Amino acid sequence: MNHKLQGYRLFNEIAGADPELRDLVGSQFLDGVNRFLNLNTEALLQNVERERQESRMSTALDRSSILAGAEDRLYIQRKATPATGKLRVRNASGVVRSLLSWTPLISDDQRIYMPIDSVTVPPGETVVVDLVQISKKTVTFTVTETKPFLEFLLEQEYSASVSEMRVFVSDGEQGEMSEWTAARRFVNTNEESRVYDEHYRFTDQLGIRFGNGIYGKIPALHSQVKVELSLTDGDTTLLPNQPLAILDQSAEGLELETATSITGGQPVEDTETLRRNALYYFLYDEDQVWERDFKFFIRRKHPAILWLAVWGEQEQEQMTGVVDAKNINTIFVSAYAPGMEGLDATVLGTLRTGVKDVNTKFAWLPPDEQPCTIAINGKLRRDIGISDATEKIMDALGRHYGKDSRDKQHKSAILIQDVYGILMALNIFEPGASLPISIDGTAEPQNLRQMVFMNEAETRSALSLSY
Repeated sequence: MNHKLQGYRLFNEIAGADPELRDLVGSQFLDGVNRFLNLNTEALLQNVERERQESRMSTALDRSSILAGAEDRLYIQRKATPATGKLRVRNASGVVRSLLSWTPLISDDQRIYMPIDSVTVPPGETVVVDLVQISKKTVTFTVTETKPFLEFLLEQEYSASVSEMRVFVSDGEQGEMSEWTAARRFVNTNEESRVYDEHYRFTDQLGIRFGNGIYGKIPALHSQVKVELSLTDGDTTLLPNQPLAILDQSAEGLELETATSITGGQPVEDTETLRRNALYYFLYDEDQVWERDFKFFIRRKHPAILWLAVWGEQEQEQMTGVVDAKNINTIFVSAYAPGMEGLDATVLGTLRTGVKDVNTKFAWLPPDEQPCTIAINGKLRRDIGISDATEKIMDALGRHYGKDSRDKQHKSAILIQDVYGILMALNIFEPGASLPISIDGTAEPQNLRQMVFMNEAETRSALSLSY
């Protein structure tokens, strides 16, 4: 029976049993009251169902509900990673000048950058140093009570921008500061371990949590907790030859400008990615590689990677056609991340730290880059300009197949039928007209090392558009 009709009849039955309302049953007034209560009850049931939906991470819509579910699973969203590149430091003075590491520099768009290393520049000479888009911030807390799993939360404005953090705790009110290390879920700790764990609250706040005196030491009463934060804006770009100024200092004699593009940063994971990762978090440990899933482990640790391939000894010998005893128990890794120097050492270091199998070896092989040209001969609609169509086509193809596009990271091949679908979705071609497409070069990888992508300059030249 329809719930509305059932409620309508039940109301009339209750009213009919009441001596004071019996005579009004069937009247326009009581019928209006009945319908009003019916609508209110329906709205209440919808609200209850909506709240029930929010109680499950798989169906929740509000970010706070998803964060609460992630916190229940002890999941922490991936932090932002900074853009990196090179800084050119020229000494235009007649004396030796120095630029210290982590000196804040400001660009014309008011972003803070910092050199990683200190550099001394003789008069009239130029030195190039690594540059990273981060700023430093220190926050302090006071331990007002000693209790298990003591927590402190960062402000929201910092939480979404944290790239790294270091925690220092004093030994009592006047004691000396010492650095405490991160121990995820307090694994392999005891009552004297100077460790902390991270957590992320449903209020969009990153926090630190100390131990309970059994797993992890409890800070002493009145201790000072100092948290040094490295903050970043994530996915930013600063082009080459852009000037930088030393913040809050005199840059007399030093001329600073970018030597390369400052790129490669990534924001924190979006809400939908957070939901998916948190749903499956109980299946893996972020400090371990489960079921030889090295790809997931590497991407989790290094989100700037756009292309990644991992294979074993059998695949390596099939690729080379040579059986080599050196390949036994070896995992081969190849990856690409734009603007990220030393990627090989970084990834191999992560694997050697995270993989506890002493019999497994790791080897790095650089990607075998295979740029290809997409030739298009299309007839446009009369209301579409050729220059506008060219930019729309290059933008769409660049997003899907460009070397540095994040959207292409799961596309290993460039297929004509896929290109056709992308182009037709632009709605710029004459309906019914043919659209010849050809691909010059390697469109599908022939082995695991080959990284296929679109040569944007050659593709632009190969565009043939007419009316």
